[in-house]
Amino acid sequence: KMTSMLDLLNASVNNCRLDTGSKQLNNLLSGGISRCSITEFAGQAGSGKTQIILQLAVKLAADGLFAVILDTEGKICTERILEMIHSAGLDSPNDIMDKILIRKCTDRSDLMATILLLSNLVKIKGNIG
Repeated sequence: KMTSMLDLLNASVNNCRLDTGSKQLNNLLSGGISRCSITEFAGQAGSGKTQIILQLAVKLAADGLFAVILDTEGKICTERILEMIHSAGLDSPNDIMDKILIRKCTDRSDLMATILLLSNLVKIKGNIG
């Protein structure tokens, strides 16, 4: 079967997206979270922002990639990440935890400075999802 250039382009774009595990959320995000970019989740307290971020980070780390979380609310709990790793039946929880990089940003200037340093982190680590 012949493949059109449009099909190839669409396939390459889809490969740059991370499946969220939710068909509805993937549809809203045009196929998932864009990889190697900054994605902000906003919503009311208790809406699942932290949960989805942790799920995505564990998925990336389990696939051997680094995940970077910029925590602006101080709600990232390492114990919860370990629970998620164990409940998913993943091997080597310490290796997975080592690939999840968390930076707590206390104010806007701290967040902006951290964002500016991300390109250096990508150069150093190389395989960031």
